[in-house]
Amino acid sequence: MLVPLVLSACTAARMGKNLEASVVEQKREFRDILGRFQTEPSETISWNAAYKRMVSDNLSLRQSRQQKEDSKKQKTRQWQTLIPRVSSYVNIGSSISDLSDLSTDDLNASLLANFNIPNPFEFYAALYGASLQQQNAIWSHELDTRRAYTQLYSSFVERDAIDKAEAAYGRKLKSLLGNQSGDMSALVNTVTVELESLEQRKLYHRLSVNQLLNTPGANWKLDGKLPQISYEGRFKRLVVGERFGKLALNLQAIQIEGAILRVKQVKFRQWPSINFGLSNPPLYTTNGTNEFSSDDLQLFSGANKSFDLADIGGRQEIRDAETRLKFTREQLRQRAEYEASSILQLVRGYELLIGKGQYLEREIKRLGRTGSLEPEIVIKDLERRSDLDLQLIENQRQIQQTDLQFLIWDETFWN
Repeated sequence: MLVPLVLSACTAARMGKNLEASVVEQKREFRDILGRFQTEPSETISWNAAYKRMVSDNLSLRQSRQQKEDSKKQKTRQWQTLIPRVSSYVNIGSSISDLSDLSTDDLNASLLANFNIPNPFEFYAALYGASLQQQNAIWSHELDTRRAYTQLYSSFVERDAIDKAEAAYGRKLKSLLGNQSGDMSALVNTVTVELESLEQRKLYHRLSVNQLLNTPGANWKLDGKLPQISYEGRFKRLVVGERFGKLALNLQAIQIEGAILRVKQVKFRQWPSINFGLSNPPLYTTNGTNEFSSDDLQLFSGANKSFDLADIGGRQEIRDAETRLKFTREQLRQRAEYEASSILQLVRGYELLIGKGQYLEREIKRLGRTGSLEPEIVIKDLERRSDLDLQLIENQRQIQQTDLQFLIWDETFWN
């Protein structure tokens, strides 16, 4: 009893020290990041530099890449199960009364090789499953990469929209400060609140960019030209198939094929299990002969089958697997309907956004042509112009966000 109590006390003491040290380290890390977040000067970064940094450092993409690389090893590991397993043994044979006279003659070392040939049906299913897993990881990583691209692009769009909105609010506030009426004072307060809300928006944007680039505490200023992305001229011609949405179809096909494989594996388990093996004498032993002859090798095989009296022939297990396959197909059909509806809504919404943008641009131009000298009319027109500018900025942002939703599934862009 004494030894377990001592070990338990030592474990608790060591754990307490390790946790305390970890807390101190985390506190130092937190203070460092907080200090950087409050004092870090802004640093300009272009699209190309930001994209390169994101591809190499983004945590989600790194994990996705690792999963893809790990999936490539599954087939190799499956084939490696055929490699003979070599084991070594050292035995001591002596009576307790003769332990004082223990010598090397009492030690016996041997080296054995174990050959195992698996059930061919199960081996094939495992290989096929590893191939499906690898392909799924490749396509999933492709989707993760596309989404990361659109998220970074969206951050650049958001940064531009914030700058334009900040300038528009500034112009609006300046035009209102010249009027001292009670109504204007209320409008000034409203604009001030909106500017404060914009500061919160800038904070969230900074956090989002730092997460994308994996740079906690940094203060990036996204600037520079972006790749041209617009579906204004072809959004009505987008049809799911080889050129649009093929990756989504591939990922759905993987799910169905995986469910089909699980049905086959259940059926394979209902067959007799066939085992193959190769018996051979030790490859090396310190006692006895070390000669190795092919006559000493023996190939053996056998078949066995267990029966579940509650489910003779595994019929219930097979039905359950087939039911899951049916559910998978039906769930994917429902998802296809939802995705198709979403695309139709995107197309319709995109068309409305374009029409609204054209209307806003016409109104802004019309206000720019008015030449009234009446102070009240001038102030009213300035207020109206500021509101239209803000609406147009938001409209353009929404159009670009919709462009990015189309972009994810545009195979012609990614291939």
